Amino acid sequence: MGFVIALLAGVYEQSFIEYFDFILYIIFIGLTVFGSVVPNLIENPHGEESRRVFHSVVVLLILTVLFLFLIVGNQSIFTYLLLRFILGYLSHLLLDTTSQKRLPRY
Repeated sequence: MGFVIALLAGVYEQSFIEYFDFILYIIFIGLTVFGSVVPNLIENPHGEESRRVFHSVVVLLILTVLFLFLIVGNQSIFTYLLLRFILGYLSHLLLDTTSQKRLPRY
């Protein structure tokens, strides 16, 4: 799912980034996909300690606020790279909210 979100975000961004090129698009896709798997790399989804701090609603809210702050702020290449990572991470957490286990509140 992180890959699909990366492709959709890339199509949207293509009309707004003046220095958009194919290599940058590939990097954006990679960062979004990486961001979407990071929560499970940090906390094993099948272990006893799954879905702790990095799968929590608090992290979801913090990343959402950071994401919105970065969108409104300075639009540098670093900002776009960080936004793509956060977008991937957020997509993972939002999709986890639809699972049976949900997200812990802490």
